[in-house]
Amino acid sequence: MKKIMHEQIDFPGQSTIRLKWGEIPFLTYPWHYHSEYEILYLIESTGTRFVADHIEPFGPGDLVMVAGDLPHYWRNDEEYYLPGTGLKAKRFVIQFPGDFMQPVINTYPEFLTIKNLLLRSEKGIRFLPPQNDEIGQMLLELRDFSGFRQIMRFLEILHYMAQNTNYKLLASDAYQPGRHEIFDNRLEKVIRFLTHNYQTQVRLEEVAQIAGMHPTAFCRYFKDKTGKQVSTYLNELRIGFACRLLINGAMQVSQICYETGFNNLSNFNRTFRKITGMTPTQYQEEMMKGEPV
Repeated sequence: MKKIMHEQIDFPGQSTIRLKWGEIPFLTYPWHYHSEYEILYLIESTGTRFVADHIEPFGPGDLVMVAGDLPHYWRNDEEYYLPGTGLKAKRFVIQFPGDFMQPVINTYPEFLTIKNLLLRSEKGIRFLPPQNDEIGQMLLELRDFSGFRQIMRFLEILHYMAQNTNYKLLASDAYQPGRHEIFDNRLEKVIRFLTHNYQTQVRLEEVAQIAGMHPTAFCRYFKDKTGKQVSTYLNELRIGFACRLLINGAMQVSQICYETGFNNLSNFNRTFRKITGMTPTQYQEEMMKGEPV
């Protein structure tokens, strides 16, 4: 097994949950962990699943929930990595913070079932047929919601998942979660610099110098530590800030483009759509729909 890697997950616009879906040639993320909860529903894909000390084959309909800091890895069968096979991995992923609604869930009895679900996910939970596909379809419907309604629907789904008894825990009783070192001092300096300077034109050579590395070596180092290219990490910081400005509504999209460190409007719009799945205007309109009726 490869050395474990930490995945840095960002929530654009300080949103509560993050949805990812679509087809890819094969599942790419290596043996890793992150601080957030994750629910993964595989619509089309086959291979081997690794969760903590558990190893098991997976196929279409695989539905698993893991808590933060629980190591996991989905590896496709070998034929997925061969050219010309036409195989695809079609998946739907939901990620939400490790402190998700913590004061409410830990305090009020109405949320006890969800609290217990979150506790069980510390071992990893696989939901079994036929409920796995039923829950999977419910999760897919979250794409049709936004803002307040999306969170309310997500809570309903978590409650339904919590009541389901047709599941199995993945990590063994003997498994003891370890403490993972997320940042070394060098990466901490780099992250701090990017966080404070993403509104400016950041040069790769400048960031590499902070780490005391050659730019090529630094790019490999940063990808290994965070799972992302430097440019991707920087753009996600910028788009996250852009989302906050759009919600505030005090600036035009063209102003927000330059305020967030982009050098032209078309690049800003293209990057915004790639990260959020919407144009800046669509995002602003969707967020305004999030009020209860």
